[in-house]
Amino acid sequence: MKINKIGKILNGKDKGYYVEIIHDGVENQNGPYLIVTSASLDFSIAYDDWVPDLQGLNQYLAEAGWVIDWDFE
Repeated sequence: MKINKIGKILNGKDKGYYVEIIHDGVENQNGPYLIVTSASLDFSIAYDDWVPDLQGLNQYLAEAGWVIDWDFE
């Protein structure tokens, strides 16, 4: 997983979408995190979810089952 970097989802119902995980808190603090997905690389239309901490982020990603290419560009 990469924070503040755009990746491409390679599987599942969100296959082909782009994702960015944004640390939305104070530096050196465990969370919160914003998970933003979009069908377009410019994120002009996007969907988001929020988790309170790193444990919640890991659980979210495990449940999504995504394989993410962080080096697609």
